[in-house]
Amino acid sequence: MRLLIPILFSLPLASALSGVIRDANAVNNQVFDYVIVGGGLGGFAVAGRLSEDPGVTVLVIEAGGDTRQDPVVSDSTQYPNVYGRDDLWWKWRTTDGKEMMGGKMLGGSTGINGMTYTRGQKEQYDALAQLLGGDSNGGRWTWDGMFAAMKKAESFSPPNDEQRAKGANYNPDYHGYSGPVQVTFPSKMYGQQMKAFHDVCATNFSIPHSDDPAGGSAAVVGFVPNVSDHQLVQKTDCRQSTGGSGTAARPP
Repeated sequence: MRLLIPILFSLPLASALSGVIRDANAVNNQVFDYVIVGGGLGGFAVAGRLSEDPGVTVLVIEAGGDTRQDPVVSDSTQYPNVYGRDDLWWKWRTTDGKEMMGGKMLGGSTGINGMTYTRGQKEQYDALAQLLGGDSNGGRWTWDGMFAAMKKAESFSPPNDEQRAKGANYNPDYHGYSGPVQVTFPSKMYGQQMKAFHDVCATNFSIPHSDDPAGGSAAVVGFVPNVSDHQLVQKTDCRQSTGGSGTAARPP
């Protein structure tokens, strides 16, 4: 498989064109089986699946930069600083002069989402399936179909005793344990103020508590994990989640 992103990306490494290429002229007169415009979560997911076939060549074109070595992006403790970097953002105009922002880089918004790992409300996915015409495609867009896909993509590490004491918990049936996306709670967990905030929301504002909001009940108060490698204690996004130097997560 050859996967390129100009930024261009390619595998296997034995290929003449391999990895990230910043000179668009390098692909002049080259022929690819697939060309994907946009190296964000969706683009990389599609590229990752297509490139599982070793006989397929894939070109991914991304307008943003390669920020894998940029500490503002790779170091989660610097997450607030991404808002001061216009080069990291798309700013799409919406109604009333407002803007909708997205990540302008390899990995798209997965590179600047603060490592947050959450899932939506069950009814939201089922509504999407209805919007798509009743989801005649085997139920893949319903909550049940998406839930199975999310678990297949996940490699979850449960909280340890110290993290549990600070409020972290999980339901083993809500997670996957052998996928490419590393998911765990922060190594140092949250400060005690987070548990206090949780308790106030649950008691004073009658917001339902959930030990694990990942099961399709998102309108609750609870602790959620991050997209990070529990062994390396580092942030992961769709550029690293298959273990390559720029490949993407591969949901079913």
